[in-house]
Amino acid sequence: MKPRFCSQCGNPLEDRLVEGKPRPVCPACGHVHYLNPVPVAACIVELNGQVVLVRRRYEPGRGGWAFPAGYVDADETVEGAARREVQEETGLQVELGPVVDVCSFFDSNRSGIVIFFKARARGGELSPGDDAEAVRLVPPEELSPDILVFETHRRAWESWLRQKGPRES
Repeated sequence: MKPRFCSQCGNPLEDRLVEGKPRPVCPACGHVHYLNPVPVAACIVELNGQVVLVRRRYEPGRGGWAFPAGYVDADETVEGAARREVQEETGLQVELGPVVDVCSFFDSNRSGIVIFFKARARGGELSPGDDAEAVRLVPPEELSPDILVFETHRRAWESWLRQKGPRES
C-alpha cells in the first residue's frame, strides 16, 4: 500500500520522478519512500505420492486453490516461514527440499516475491487451519494448472513438473 505521509517527519508525500520512476517523496525533508516487494514463502508439499492444496479463506484469491504460502515475518528466515505456513494452513510438519521457483507478483496494493520450496510431509495431521477453509490431496497427474488461483502458483507448478521430469505412463 502506498504511503501517504512521511515516516521521517510526518508531512504529506507527493509523487516525484526519482531514478526514472514516480516515487513517493517528502517535499519537506526530501526522504524517498521506496515501495519494495514483500517476501512470501510457499511450499509444494508431497504426501503419499500426492500434492497438498489449500482452499483460501480470505482475499486475495478467496475460495481458490493454492499451495500453502504466506508472508515472511521480519524476525524469521524464508525457510522458517515456509515450514510455519504449511503447519498453520495444513497441520503438517514438513522437511524442505530445494527451491522450485522464485516468482514476482504485482497487484493494486503491493508487489512481492514468492519463493517456492519442494517439501515432504514428515508429521502432523492433514486438516485446514489458519486462513485455509479446506485442504485436499491431488495426484500430480491430475493437478491441472488452471485449478490454481494465482499465476505465481501456476508457474511454480510448471517448474515443479519440469524438474520432476517426464511423467511415467
